[in-house]
Amino acid sequence: MRLGGTPAISAATLTPVPFQGILLLVVPRPDDVHDAGDVRRPARVRPPRDDNWYRSTEWNDEIAAAFEAKLARARSSRLEYIRIQGVTLALQGDADEGVREVGRGLLVRFMAEIEAVGGSQARVNDGGEVLAMSLALSGRLRDAADEYWRVLRRIAECGSDSFTTGMSEVLLAEVLLQLGDPSSLAEADALLAGAEDSIRRTAFFRDRVVRYLTARARVASRLGDPESASGHAHAALTVLGIEGDPFPRHPGVGVPTVDADLRVELTRLAEGLRPVAVRRRSFRFPFRKGRP
Repeated sequence: MRLGGTPAISAATLTPVPFQGILLLVVPRPDDVHDAGDVRRPARVRPPRDDNWYRSTEWNDEIAAAFEAKLARARSSRLEYIRIQGVTLALQGDADEGVREVGRGLLVRFMAEIEAVGGSQARVNDGGEVLAMSLALSGRLRDAADEYWRVLRRIAECGSDSFTTGMSEVLLAEVLLQLGDPSSLAEADALLAGAEDSIRRTAFFRDRVVRYLTARARVASRLGDPESASGHAHAALTVLGIEGDPFPRHPGVGVPTVDADLRVELTRLAEGLRPVAVRRRSFRFPFRKGRP
């Protein structure tokens, strides 16, 4: 007798196998059973999965339609798919501006849908900070600054900078530094001074420390304070000179990238006079020398 094309099993097909004094009858696998009337169903072949449908680095009408179709069928993580595709497009440095604009639109959509379902402001900032980065990348500095300010206001409201880089003040200060007008430089200086405690608490990420100190040195120099600029630049060079990984199990994480041009700039800024009073106010790296 057969059911659904499965070969029939008879006593003749059972193999007696002794096991610890017990005689076992072993049923053969279907692959081991052959007879003239055996008709097998073809194996089901699944189409290859396209796990990168929400990470496309290109965009056109066809890609957009495919994205929306798959998004509509997504059983979970729908908002995350929107965010990831938005980030992928919005932060492409060599992409056409139209592609980055599509990415920014997806980020705005992500933020709006988070708010529509009553999500936390921290999750909204997940898209807001990247949106500001993209605007700065496109040279829209005023728009970028406005978006960073909105991110900082939401951080203040919810009391958490989760889902962000934790460097929003520094990123905004860099944009204000590029704007370069006296009001922007004063705001940048105040932001960086206020962020010092946060940078100290996470100083094992030496790349963050170098970026922070570099911004402080540049702002101080633009404000006509070469002594403070020298102090911060010297501290940044000191951090760059520290060897080793702060996280041995994750090589490279938290290690600043050695940029020859940056080192030249910091060396130039550090050559100014550093009176004792200024040196006391400069940023002190909280780890022992030579230890990450």
